[in-house]
Formats: sequence, structure tokens, C-alpha cells
Amino acid sequence: MPHLLLALLLIWPAFSLIGLVLSFRSELGIRSPLTLGAAALFVGAPAAAAICLARGDAATTRQRLGGAQAALHAGGATLGALEIGIRAGRLDPVGTRIWRHEIGARPMAHPDGRGPRCAIRPHAEWGHEYSSNDRGYFDADNTIPYRANSAGFRGPEFQDPRPPHTLRIAILGDSFPFGEGVKDDDVAPRRIERLLREGAA
Repeated sequence: MPHLLLALLLIWPAFSLIGLVLSFRSELGIRSPLTLGAAALFVGAPAAAAICLARGDAATTRQRLGGAQAALHAGGATLGALEIGIRAGRLDPVGTRIWRHEIGARPMAHPDGRGPRCAIRPHAEWGHEYSSNDRGYFDADNTIPYRANSAGFRGPEFQDPRPPHTLRIAILGDSFPFGEGVKDDDVAPRRIERLLREGAA
């Protein structure tokens, strides 16, 4: 029985990290070196330690089990004291409001059918409010406003129909090409557009 308790005590913390191994498996494959190394580290190492510490007679194993339990309790008490101190001192970064506050109407639409699960509404106006403005880049109320044109893209209206002998480039992506936290004139697509116009002039 002490052998089993010692093995469970050492292997149990690995299960809290097993999600990382599963993510490596889904992204890189079960035979990737990173997946196998993570599995050996989070599962194999505690199991090997349990086998080594469980060797010997029952009295020795109970002594080792008591030491492992004392270390576990001491670690839990230390983490608990730190948690209380962080919360009492309001040092928890999770509780700090950074920008998760939308300004204006909800910009997202959920079209029916087999299209994208969400899209920016045409003519939507919204923004993000930040907790500070150390560089003086944001507006007076620490916000960055966003505006969508009639096609649902950020920026000014497109000239429709397209003028002859004109090349149009669409840049699609996530928050980086969209320019989250960046003014309209500073987003990457707008800068690329200026560079292309300067090169063609």
C-alpha cells in the first residue's frame, strides 16, 4: 500500500500537464520528438522516481512517503500564502483591466448558411479602451476607434467599380493585419499601400 500511495503522489502532478502533451500530439503528431519528450518528462520521470523511491522495506517506503507528503504540504502552504498575498496586495495581473472593453455597437455579425461563423458588420463603429496611455498614442480617453466600410473591411470605402488598369490586393488575416490597437493610418495594409503607390509614382 505505501508503494502505491508513493507512486500516485509522484505521478499525480503530471496529469495537470497532460493537456500540453495532447496538444503536441494533435499539432505535431504522436511520433514527433517534442511529443515523445514531453510525454517522457511529464509521465515517465515521475513514474521512474516512484519506482526508485519505493525500493526497500515497508518502513523505508513509509519514511519516504512521509517526506514526500511533507514537501507537498509545504509547497501547497507556500503557494496558498503567495496567492493570499497577491490578492490582498492587488498584484494579480488577471484582475488588471487592459482593453477588454468594447466601445460602441457590437461589430460582429453571424451570417446564416455555410459562410464564416462571424464577420464584421458593414458600417460598424467600435473600439478598444486601454488602461493606460504612456506613449500618448491613443485618443484622449485611451481608446482606439475602428470603423468598417460598406463591405465590412476596416478603412475607407472602395471605389466601385474598379478603375481600369488598376490592381487591387486584399490582405486577410487575424488581428495583426487588422491592426488591433493601431490607428487606421498605421495598420500594415495601409503602409503597404503607401509603399506601393510611392514605388509606382
